[in-house]
Amino acid sequence: MKPYVITQLQDCLYYARDVVGEQLLPPRNILYVCTLRTVNEASQIRAVVRVDLTVCDDQARIREKVSEFVVDTEPDELVMCWYIKNSLENARTPDVEYAAETRLIAQIYTQVKESLQHLPAYRKLKPTLLVTDNCQWTEIAETQVHNDTIVLGELNSLSESVKRGFDCAPGTWGESNPIEGIWQRVSFNRRKRSIEIEQEVASGSLAANGMLLWANTMKKVASSADSLLPNQVTETLGGHSRIGKLNGTLHDSHTRDRVLLWAISGVPFNDDVAWADCYQLMRTTPMSEELVVRTRKTITVLNACASFSAEDSACAYATLAYLYWWVGQVTLARQATELARESDPSYRLSQLIEAILEGGILPPWALEG
Repeated sequence: MKPYVITQLQDCLYYARDVVGEQLLPPRNILYVCTLRTVNEASQIRAVVRVDLTVCDDQARIREKVSEFVVDTEPDELVMCWYIKNSLENARTPDVEYAAETRLIAQIYTQVKESLQHLPAYRKLKPTLLVTDNCQWTEIAETQVHNDTIVLGELNSLSESVKRGFDCAPGTWGESNPIEGIWQRVSFNRRKRSIEIEQEVASGSLAANGMLLWANTMKKVASSADSLLPNQVTETLGGHSRIGKLNGTLHDSHTRDRVLLWAISGVPFNDDVAWADCYQLMRTTPMSEELVVRTRKTITVLNACASFSAEDSACAYATLAYLYWWVGQVTLARQATELARESDPSYRLSQLIEAILEGGILPPWALEG
C-alpha cells in the first residue's frame, strides 16, 4: 500500500476511503477502522478495515474480527471513522433508525478499547472515534460512548483537504446522477453478426480505420444523450455490423489507447500522438467537468460494444474497467475486470487493472493537490 501521511486525525475521513478505493461517492453507514504508525511528527496510515453496517448480521463476529485486526497491526494510533446515513444534526435526536448502528459502533469501540490492553505497554492507547455525514464531523470522547449509545459533541465543518474527496467534480458524482452500470452480453443470436465482423476486423481479413471509426462515433453521440439508452444505442452506433467493427478495432492496442486518451484527455483522434505517449498524456490530465462528460459518453458506447462482443473478447470490458477506475467507480471497475478476465485471462489490460485494484492504487489526478 502506498504511504498516507497525515498531520491531523480527521484526515482519516478522506484517506481511509482512498485506501479501500472509494474515492468519489460519499459512503453511507460505513465504518472504517484505521491503524496508524507515528512517523516523526506525523502519522502514517498502516492499514484500514471497512465494515458495512447495513449487512452486519453476525455482530459478535464483526466485533471480534475488528479487534483481531487492531491487535495484529499493533498501531501507535487508532482512528475509527463512522459515516452515518443522514445529517449529523438529525442524529442528535434519538432515532430508532440509528439505534442498531449506534449500538454496534459503541460495542465495537468498547471491545477494541479492551483489546488494546493486550498490546505492549509502550503502545497503550485509546481509539479515536470520528463521526461524519460528509459535510460535518465530530470527535467522540471516551466519556461519550456508553454501552448502547453515543453522545454527539460539537460539530465541525470538514476541512478543505477532506472535502477534496467529496467535491472534486461538483454536481457530477452525486448519487442522483451515477455513472451507468455494466451491460451484460445480449443473446448469441442478437450479437452473432457483430461477432463475425469483430473477428474479421481483429484478424485483419476485413479492413477498418479504427481512429476514424471511433472519432465519427464519439462525434455522433456527443450531443445525443437520449440516443445512448440501451434500447436505442444499437441504431445510433450504426447497427450490429458497425458495432462489430468498433469491437474489432479495439483489438488493436493503439486504437484502444487512443479511445482512452480521448475520453480522459480530450486529445482528438486525428492528432499525431505516439502510442508510447498516450499514458503519459493521461497521467498529466487533471479531473474536470469536461473529462467527466467525455468519459460518461465513452463508457456508454463501450458498454454497448461489450454487450455485442464475442465470448472470448476482453477488449471492451477491460477498457470500461480502466475508465471506471479512472473516475473512482471502483466497484464497477471490478465488475468490468471480472468480465474481461472471464473472457480472456491473458488480456494484458485486464491483468493491469486487476493489479491496480488489488493494490488500491489511485488514478493520478487523485494524488494531486
